[in-house]
Amino acid sequence: MSRVPKVKWHRCMFKLDGACWFCGGVAETVDHAKPRSRQGTNKDDNLLPACFACNNLKSDCTVAEFRRVVRMLVCRRLFSMGIIVPDWKELPIVFFGEGNPTPFVY
Repeated sequence: MSRVPKVKWHRCMFKLDGACWFCGGVAETVDHAKPRSRQGTNKDDNLLPACFACNNLKSDCTVAEFRRVVRMLVCRRLFSMGIIVPDWKELPIVFFGEGNPTPFVY
């Protein structure tokens, strides 16, 4: 497995001041927006700071696929609490880093 060079790791962490791009928690790892298993690169615009939980849950999904996974998990949790979400496929899922006007720029 190819690791992200240390300089790129630090630049990636600087993107959101050490916050996870997905949940806003403390980022301990670097995730690839397009996974390396799908020909993603170690270029700066493909690297996102992530906490262990989000990085493990995302696994080898793209960001769009991960959004669908999170939407399903959120709706499943709401349903288990007795809350019916009729248009669950339309439920907006916005990741923490998307609030940053330039998440892929330093």
